[in-house]
Amino acid sequence: MSKKNIESCGWKVYRILTDKTGGYVKMKKKEDGVSNMIGIGKWQGSVNIQILRFSGDVFVTIEDNDGAYAVDIKLPPQLEKVKLRFDTIEEVGDNGLKGKGKLLTPAGRELGFEANVSFDGDEMTGALKIAIANIKIKNGHRIG
Repeated sequence: MSKKNIESCGWKVYRILTDKTGGYVKMKKKEDGVSNMIGIGKWQGSVNIQILRFSGDVFVTIEDNDGAYAVDIKLPPQLEKVKLRFDTIEEVGDNGLKGKGKLLTPAGRELGFEANVSFDGDEMTGALKIAIANIKIKNGHRIG
């Protein structure tokens, strides 16, 4: 559903505001409590991270936590020491999300990152940009 269609139904599309608690990003709701959140569900995608010598799947869960985006990224055991924390998430257009935050490397170095994902039905594409690499998410699809 496009932004224009949403607004024609009486819904208003708002930007998302961060509460800086490390993972939950609040979204303003319409007066009657209805919100239209993008990408809610469980997703799987393939990544190739050459700098960490890893190629495989990652799992992303996006939930509506009472009007806040709750994003959980499950990395495989080889990358268990890599931690991601979102500071902000905002909607981009009719079908995308853009987030910024910090990534903690296995060596303990903290790097800023920007993530962009787009959704088209049950398909997802995206990228994670950090100072040392650009990581593309390929073949993303809904798994739940």
